[in-house]
Order: sequence, then C-alpha cells, then structure tokens
Amino acid sequence: MTNNRLLRVSLVVACLGLATLSRAQTEPRTSLSTPPIPSNSPPEVSASPSLVDPNKPLETSAGLHQFGVTSNGPKVVREITTNGFVQTSPNFLHTEPRGAYLPGHGDGSWNYTSTNTNPTAGPVGPAGWSSITTAAGYSINSPFNITTPAINLSSMLSVNYTPAVPEQIVNNGHQIRVHFNFSTSDTVTLGGRVYTLSQFHFHDPAENTLHGYVYPMEVHFVNVSATGAETVLAVFLTPGAHNDALDPVLNAAAARLTAAGSQTTIKTPIDFSGLLPSNKQGWYLHGSLTTPPLSRPVNWFVFQTPIKLDAKQLAAYEKVASGAGFLPNARPTKPPKPSQPELELILTYGLEKQKWIGEVTRQFNASGRTLSSGERIKVVAVPVGSGEMIDEVLTQRRKAHLVSPAASAFILLGNAESRENGQGDLIGPTTDLVSSPVVVAMWREMAEAIGWPGKSLQWRDIFECARDASQWRRVSKLGWGSFKFGHTDPDLSNSGLDALFAETYAALGKFDGVTQQDISNQLNKVSSYLHEVEHSIVHYGTSSGFLADRMFTQGPGYLSAAIMYENLVIQANEAARQRNPAVELPRIVAIYPAEGTFPSAHPIGVVQRPWVTEKHRQASRLYIDFLLQRPQQELALRFGFRPSNDQQGIDLKPMLRPEFGVSPAQPRKFLRPPPAPAIRLIQDVWRRNKRNADIVLAVDTSASMEGEKIRGAEAAAKAFIDLLGPRDSLSALIFGAKVKWMSRDIRMDPQGKEQAKRSIDHLIANGDSALFQAIDAAYQFLLARDPSRTRALIVLSDGKDIKSSPPLEKLFDKLDRANRSGGSILVFTILYGSDADPEALRELAKRTNGKYYKGSPSFPGIERRENIDSIHKVFTDLATFF
Repeated sequence: MTNNRLLRVSLVVACLGLATLSRAQTEPRTSLSTPPIPSNSPPEVSASPSLVDPNKPLETSAGLHQFGVTSNGPKVVREITTNGFVQTSPNFLHTEPRGAYLPGHGDGSWNYTSTNTNPTAGPVGPAGWSSITTAAGYSINSPFNITTPAINLSSMLSVNYTPAVPEQIVNNGHQIRVHFNFSTSDTVTLGGRVYTLSQFHFHDPAENTLHGYVYPMEVHFVNVSATGAETVLAVFLTPGAHNDALDPVLNAAAARLTAAGSQTTIKTPIDFSGLLPSNKQGWYLHGSLTTPPLSRPVNWFVFQTPIKLDAKQLAAYEKVASGAGFLPNARPTKPPKPSQPELELILTYGLEKQKWIGEVTRQFNASGRTLSSGERIKVVAVPVGSGEMIDEVLTQRRKAHLVSPAASAFILLGNAESRENGQGDLIGPTTDLVSSPVVVAMWREMAEAIGWPGKSLQWRDIFECARDASQWRRVSKLGWGSFKFGHTDPDLSNSGLDALFAETYAALGKFDGVTQQDISNQLNKVSSYLHEVEHSIVHYGTSSGFLADRMFTQGPGYLSAAIMYENLVIQANEAARQRNPAVELPRIVAIYPAEGTFPSAHPIGVVQRPWVTEKHRQASRLYIDFLLQRPQQELALRFGFRPSNDQQGIDLKPMLRPEFGVSPAQPRKFLRPPPAPAIRLIQDVWRRNKRNADIVLAVDTSASMEGEKIRGAEAAAKAFIDLLGPRDSLSALIFGAKVKWMSRDIRMDPQGKEQAKRSIDHLIANGDSALFQAIDAAYQFLLARDPSRTRALIVLSDGKDIKSSPPLEKLFDKLDRANRSGGSILVFTILYGSDADPEALRELAKRTNGKYYKGSPSFPGIERRENIDSIHKVFTDLATFF
C-alpha cells in the first residue's frame, strides 16, 4: 500500500536519490520504480534436489576450483586442499543450440508487449513465444524461477575474463548489447571445453527470479564454443554503491545510444572484476535462449549474489531505455523441471506463525499431494511482515499466489488500493487458519497494581497509565520508574495497527462501527489522545516477536506493558518455567480489555492477479484444507495458537492455562477494524503524533573501511536518512583516529535531509579506530537532548577500538549510570564486516535496550550466512524503530 511510511520501505531507489524517468510504455516498469527492498530481501532458498544431473557418475577430485579477482579481472585457480572432496560431475551441454519457427511464423510473430498467446490472432507476447516455435512443450525453456539450494559454481566452471575493449556497443531497440571479437582471450571453460565471450546484454527487469523475487536488472554474458555451443553467465543487478566497471558502457550508451538501432565504440577496456560477483555460489541449469525461436540447449550459470549500480548509473540506463522506448524485456519464468512434474505455490505469511507454518508446510510437501492433472504440489512458504506482503503483491516485487497476514486490516487496505487502481480486489475471499487475540501483555505485579485480575480492565485503564504520569505514580512501586509502553510499527505490523485502532476507539469512546467521518469530526481529540499515548512508547519496530523477546528478557525496566499476541505471552511463561521449574507463574499476564479486542485470525487468501492460474487456485484449496485438518490445528495449539473457528472440539486447556497468564474463556468480545479510508486516516494521525527521535549516527572511517565498505555505508546511511520522519533530528559523527562531528541536530524535513546527506558524502577512510571515544562523545551529546523524545545512537564499525579512551569497562559503567538516572538512550550497534569486536558491540546494545546487527557491505541479495544481513537491510530495519 502506498502510504507515506510504507513508501519509505518500498521505494528504495527513491531513498537512494533516484529520480525515475518517465517514458511511453504499454505496461508498468515496476522493477525500476519499485525494486527489491532491504526490509524484504528474497528468502534463503529451501532444500530440494540439485539441478545438476544426480544420476551422472561421480568423478573424484583432490581440489577445488576457486575464483579469485585479481587486478586483471576474475580468474580461476585450482587449489589443492588438504581435505579433498568428491564432486558430482554435471551433464554439460556441448552441442550447438537449435530452434526454429513453426510454419507461418517468424521474427514478426512476437514482441515484448502483447498479452496475446494465440498465434493465430497476431503477434504473441512473452507468454506465447513457445507456441510459435519448435520449443512448444519443451521442458527446459529459460528463464527460470529458482527455488533450489545454491551450489559452488567454481567447482565446475572456470572463468578467465581479462580487461577487454568491446568491438561494438549496440542499442537494438530492446536492450543494450556489448559485442566482442571472437578472437578475444576472454573465455570460460567447463567440462574441458573452452567458450569465448561473444557479447553481454542487459534485461530490465531480471529474467530469472528467486522464489518469485524479481531483481531490477540482470546481465547475461553469452559465451560460444568453436562448435557453436553456448554457455550463459547470468548476474543480477541491484541499486547500491557506484560500480566503476559499468561506467564505460553506460556512459557511452547514455551519450550516443538513445535511439533504437544506434551503435558506437569505446576505447576504454571493460574491467570484468566489477561485473561478476566475488561470491561464486549459484545454480547450473539446462535451458534455452530466452527470445524466439528459443534455441536450445544452453548451459546456464546463474549467480546468487547481485552486483551493484548506483542511482546515477541507473539513470544513465534509463536515459537509453527512454530514448529507444525499451519495454520490459524479461520473459516470464518457469521453474526448472524436477524429476516429477511439479507446481510451485508461493505463500507469504506473517512472521508470528513461522514455526507452525514451517512445520505443517514441510509435512504437506512430504505428503506428495498432486493435482488431478498429475503435478506434484510444492509450497514455498516465505515469512514476511503483514504490511510488506501485501505491498509486495501490489507492486509485483514478489508474485505470491497465497498470502496470510496476521489479520485482515492490511488485506482491506490492499484491496482498496487495488480497486482504486482499476484492478479489482488484490486478495480474494479468505479463510481463517488459527487465531491469537491481541492482548496487553503486562508484568503481573504491575497488572495487579492497576486492578488485575479482580477489576474488569478497559483499554482506557491501560492508556491512562501512558497518558497521565501522576496516575501511574499513584499505583507504582519503588524502582518501577515511568510507565513504558510498546507496540510495533503500524505501517508494517498488524499488532501495531491494532494498537492504533484501540487508541482511536478509546479516544472516541466508540468501539464499533467507527468510520472516517467519526475520526474527522473529532480529529483534534483523537490527535491529542494518540500524541499522549504514543509519547510513552519506548520504540517501534517491525516484529512483535522481537518486542516480546526483549520485554521478557530485559524485565520491567525496559517495558511495563506492550500490545502483542496472546501466543507470545504463553511462550514467555512457558520459557520462564523451562529456565527455572520453581518460578512462580505467571510472570507476564495477558489483559483482555472489557470493550473487546482484535481476533488476529490469520486469514489466508488467493492473490487475484494474472500469474495465479486455475492450477494454483486448485493447489491453494488443497493446501488450505490440509492446514485446517485436526492434526495441523492441534499442532498450532502447541505453538500457542487457538484453532480456527471450525475446530471447536479441540481442548484448549493444555496450553491456555492460568499459569501461562491467559484464559480460554477470554476474550468475550471481538472488535473489528474500521474501513480502509478510516485506517489510512488513523495511520496519518499517528505519523503526525508519534514519538519523535533525536538520533546520532556514528560511522567508522578507519583505514579498514576503505573502498566498497565505506561507499556502501554512505549509500545505506543516506537511504536511512530518507526513511526518517520530518520531526526527527539527526546528528552525524565519524571516527578514525579522531572523532569529528559532521552535523548536529538537523531536522529531517526535505531540506534537512539533503543537508545531512551532504555531511556524510565522500568520506575518506584512514587511521585507527577510536570507537569507544566516539560512543562516549555521542552519548554525552544525547544526554543533553530532550528526554521526552526517543534518543538513540547508531554505531557502525568494522574494526576493534585501538586508539581511544575510555576503556570498555569504564564506558559500560558510564552508560549504566546514565540509564539508572533516567538517561534512557538506546544504542544500536552494527558489526560491519568480520574484523570488529562482536562481544563489545553486542553488550553495548544489550545494556541500553538497543539492538545488535551484523551487516555486510553488499546490497540485499538472498544470502544470509551466519545471520549477516546487507547493510541496507540493517538500516531499513533500524528506521522502523523511530
């Protein structure tokens, strides 16, 4: 949904300062205007059979082919390892690809723009290309939607690309194509055969996809053997740091290739070290060429890690594409052919039920259920925030077939926006899977102080503790401090949105049938009420699970109460008993307000878009029916969820017990979300009245940050700046051997954001790292800021502190004293690369109720090794806390 805060997550290109250029076209170029986003990188691919031939005899090797990027381009060296390995030898395709048009068809029988799939009714679009060629019905037509685990491509492929001057660069009306002379020394070798680089070209958006996830662009390196066989290396492109290797092509193209059919030459050699990722994980597939006549067979190597291009380079490409009238030049994908015909069903679902969905989906896939037409159903389940999953489908960043948010509110918003765009409902009729009502989780002693369990507590009883400090002081005990409240980001999380509904209903004194007009009529009253409640919020965030985990582990000093799901209260008390069987339960109780609460019924519905076929709908019905069967519903109960309404015969008492702080007899009444126009107004009122933040961004500029690291940090920090609200303020400091303030107290209005970005532009890396001195300076600065605002320090470092004072223990002591005296400053730490001291950064975040991250310099891909997320994703997640 394109509200202001969700736009900040969806349009990351805009966050990087890219002004998307408009041009005549017959369908939206969604992947350039709405590219993959840090907060929703593609999922790690799930286990399934390898794409190479598993029946091929094994060949034993004592070593491993490894790629190494040297000054003259990426090379492959063969290293003898001490532990050796057995490598499956794939079935490489060394024959010339062949294809032909069917009688009566030729180059004029197809184009990129038509939706026609009937070859007798005129030119066919991409979905109908195979119908006019001898490839009709062929199982290995490219491109692919890849869902299998990545493998080490360097174990089978040798690449020897050295810097080379292309013979010609051409704008063919569909794409930019860079041609090389056949005598070039740039080659790849596989299976003992040498393939020479013929040309590379760009696709916009990417043709191959990962679990339905579409990158903005893809580059194909086409290599041809002496016998005419072809091997294609496919590399994804995504916005990020500047890529020098792309400059010779894109600069020349933007200057001289804006007309279809134009061509030019350059004298600058192309440095391939920036065009191939250093990480050589990926996939080997048997496929075809991707435009008619779809000649086959072709060896395809698809690399998992994308390369980057910055906003200026993407604008240069757009200049060429606009001038030539490029239309999206990506053919629809198909999954690689498994041993049995298979239909892939992509489900995106709320994070809250990840353990349950993960287990029942594994069981469903293992059961081997098939369609009547014989295809085996394979469900790919991807956990995503409730708001994000709807926005993904709206913008086609992920072409899911089924969605299941925590509740219906975001479906209401998505359907309303889709109808406004003339596309009908986005999500069809839904079925409730399980439920976990929204509750107010509160420490038992604090709940008892406001009347639990004897008093029938209302929403206002909770909110008055947040609004009126004197009321909380009348009931609080020594050491409790102020009332600290929590809920998640209502633009991205369902429980956060439900929290806003409850606040609005309480402000109006009306809990049923609330309309946009009701809110508008008492807008000042609602705004004032939300302002007072929201200023007790410690911080926001995307995940109610993270909020719950931090509340239950940090104790009452971190949060007094929070709005979350009932199952999280159950899990917290169960975990407390597992840690200490003698503990008195419940430690945390669930308050079910007397006016009612929101059911969080986890609806599941089929996406109403052209990529969802009748077979997908049939598979969806079989999968949903499976989830509603009694064994799967009983399993949900073990994870703290209540079964669906159709499963009333299941005994709730084993999990919904008083010692777990919950009651099977509650809630006695459910509330409904308001209509979509009212939801939008409530979100807008919140944005104008939420608790604002004073933030210090401290960036390591020591010598070890040189190159890609510091450029990636700059780009990510600038994107973060764009995500802040107009009433937030940002200060920036850098630290190498010395600490230097780059800006202070800049208000994040449009002018201030540009000023803040300029203050961290073109940073220079040198010297040692004065990490602790920088933290101390920033912390002292924040202590002088207004305590009624969220005060936060974000520290990004890739090196151990070797050049500053105070020592670590003295720094911890200062932070502890400040927090005990009401300092309440959050410290978020980012381990950037592998050289930093993880324990120090982790402890800093823990002691200040912040969050510790690991960040890698690369822009979001699908890799998450050892919990390392890209630095862009880290900063996008950070922005949701403010």
